[in-house]
Amino acid sequence: MAIGKMVVIEIQKAEFPTDIMLFRKYLGQICASDENAMPGKDGQKRALPIVGIYFLGKSLPQVDAPVTRVIRSYHDAATGEIIRVKDDFIESFTHDSIVVQIPRLKDRRRNDLEILLSIFDQTRRAGGTHELEMDENELPEKYRDVLRRLVWAMDRSRR
Repeated sequence: MAIGKMVVIEIQKAEFPTDIMLFRKYLGQICASDENAMPGKDGQKRALPIVGIYFLGKSLPQVDAPVTRVIRSYHDAATGEIIRVKDDFIESFTHDSIVVQIPRLKDRRRNDLEILLSIFDQTRRAGGTHELEMDENELPEKYRDVLRRLVWAMDRSRR
């Protein structure tokens, strides 16, 4: 039986030292939630592995990449050998993540992911607002539905 994953998306535009604590508290709430569990092979509840996607409104000074993937791997501490299996216990307490530095998206369109994330490029800000202007024809057809859903969500939140 394949176990799914819990995807956590956090957007943080503030630039205060306490921001990391907000991320950690939110992640802690997700980890503690019964919604983050599925029945395992034995029928007992098992915590889902978590993938965190973090959108940062500021740049990390030492990381130039607009999108950074943090991919955990298991290693034998004595030999350094890579352990190629996954374990429910380890997967329940650690997580892979993707960190998106929104300011570093500017003019970066090196692959499909950066093209898709160009939707969030802050150089598209509409006058002093928090809204972005974008012509959907600037995106490949396969990403236009994502833009349309974001516009729909924004319109809906105004109600």
